[in-house]
Amino acid sequence: YVDYATSLSKFSLARRVRAVSSTLNAALAGRTYAVGTALTLADLALFASLGFPSQRADQQAVLDVLGADAAATPTYRWMTMVAAHPAVREATQLAVGITQLSATETAEAVFGPAGTGADLDPLVSGMSPLQGATPGAVCTRFPPEPSGYLHIGHAKAVLMNEYYARRYKGRLIARFDDTNPSKEKEEFQSSILEDLGKLGVKP
Repeated sequence: YVDYATSLSKFSLARRVRAVSSTLNAALAGRTYAVGTALTLADLALFASLGFPSQRADQQAVLDVLGADAAATPTYRWMTMVAAHPAVREATQLAVGITQLSATETAEAVFGPAGTGADLDPLVSGMSPLQGATPGAVCTRFPPEPSGYLHIGHAKAVLMNEYYARRYKGRLIARFDDTNPSKEKEEFQSSILEDLGKLGVKP
């Protein structure tokens, strides 16, 4: 499959898509991957010959070539499965971040069909995208030490972590740090939780 995918590189996208589709529709009728039971180099080579359609617009371009009935084919099922693989999504997000046009422009990959919850909220002014982040896989943490009350530095840290967790549909973990047990008090712990609530943060 790797040699086959490489040999297609000299043709137009439309011709490559039709060739790979006719090959995979027969090959994937009874299996999930091109070779074996996991994602392999063969799958990635064939995926690349389709134009590496990991983003929404690229998948639509493949569907446009294949026609209206393409969504019911084994090739489309395989293409969306490979595009949803965490390693492929992370590689796409990194590649998009590397190829951004200028230092002021922020570039992020757009995954999944429209309306499926894969859309990200627009970035708030002054915030940068997380390099390599994929929706649903971001986990941030806030580790306060309950040896005092929250201060402005704590508030900034927790609000930024909460923003990124919410934006990337991930989660925020608040875990009390116990590095200085002699100064820790239950009063500070309950005060920190109360203050987080006042800030609108729900870990």
